[in-house]
Parts: sequence; structure tokens; C-alpha cells
Amino acid sequence: MEKQCRKEIQELHLFFQEWFNGTCTKNEETFARIEKVLSPDFHLITPNGETITKPTLIDFLWQNYDTRETEPLTIKVEKIKSIRKTKDLCIMTYHEIQASQTAKTRRQSVAVFETSEGTPNGIQWVYVQETWIEKNG
Repeated sequence: MEKQCRKEIQELHLFFQEWFNGTCTKNEETFARIEKVLSPDFHLITPNGETITKPTLIDFLWQNYDTRETEPLTIKVEKIKSIRKTKDLCIMTYHEIQASQTAKTRRQSVAVFETSEGTPNGIQWVYVQETWIEKNG
């Protein structure tokens, strides 16, 4: 399951980069990926302490397609580690670096995954908590 989680972390952040930069197609088929990989009770705790649920995140993402046209965003993930894994659950940590021409941020995230059939990597995101490492922009 750890291998699936590593792959999912990389693929989802690539999706975010392409979505915000408008380099993928904005349609239901492309967007279905994000809807599939977030569990129905998904929660994200942002680096600022705000709790975001799946419906809120889905709405935000749909509305923010191609919003980085004038200043493209690069999202890189590194230092991916498994903290705990069982047959059906995995807890991972990773660093996310977002950079544009005028800003760069780094955050450390803790993510909880569970197995789920019918998703690209056989898992769903259940919970993510982000903490600022570097906030410049």
C-alpha cells in the first residue's frame, strides 16, 4: 500500500499543477479523478488552521481552473515517508513546494489513506494536515 500512496501523492499534485495552470482539459472526465480519490468524509487542515471538507475543496478546485495563466505554478513533492501502514490504511508525510515567478512556499503534510476500489491507485485520501515550513508570497 505504501507504493500506491507514494504514486498517488505524486500524481495528485501533478494534477493540481496542471489544473491551476490550465494545461489539462477542463471537463467532467478530467475532474472525475479528484472526485474519486477523495473519500466522502475527506478533511483538509490548511497551514493556516482552516478545516476544508471534500465539497468545499471540489468547488474551490472547479472554480480555480487555469487561474495561473499569467504566473504559472510549479508544485513539487519530496521527502515522502511512510509513518504507519496496515492492510487497509496508510499514514504518509511529505513536503510540498509551490513556486511561481514571484513566490515560493513549502509545507509539510501528513496524509491518511485507505484502500478503495475504482480509484486510479486503489486508495483514497481520508485526511490531510499541512504545516508551513516556508511561507514567502
